[in-house]
Amino acid sequence: MEVKDKFLTLRAQNLSYAKIAEQLGVSKQTLIAWSKSLRVEIGNLRAIHLEELQEKYHVLRAGRLELFGQQLHTVTEELKKRTYADVPTDKLVEMFIKFAQILKQDDSGLLFIEEKMNNETDIEDLTMDMSQKRKWEA
Repeated sequence: MEVKDKFLTLRAQNLSYAKIAEQLGVSKQTLIAWSKSLRVEIGNLRAIHLEELQEKYHVLRAGRLELFGQQLHTVTEELKKRTYADVPTDKLVEMFIKFAQILKQDDSGLLFIEEKMNNETDIEDLTMDMSQKRKWEA
């Protein structure tokens, strides 16, 4: 691997200039100059690295939904085996209200796009509009 490519990889992993300089045997001034010229590439690699970590630790929304969905399924199966006969009415009503609120909050507002978007900006605008709508609904 070329020295500059190795720098790119290490910098994208958020290693300090001092540590990279020591590993590669290149001065910090040179690394800073490379960093300026490779700013976009470093940013993209950092984003990719962060996304990999988010996916690995189920931080991404889809991963969280899957993980919590599995847990919810397990709990639901256990609850199906049990009876609520010994739970007081007021507690049952409280549970019902709580579950209804959770379901209302989690309404993701799925959106199907029928018309072809002109460009990526239209999709970003639409996504932003939906996220703003959710903030107002909360």
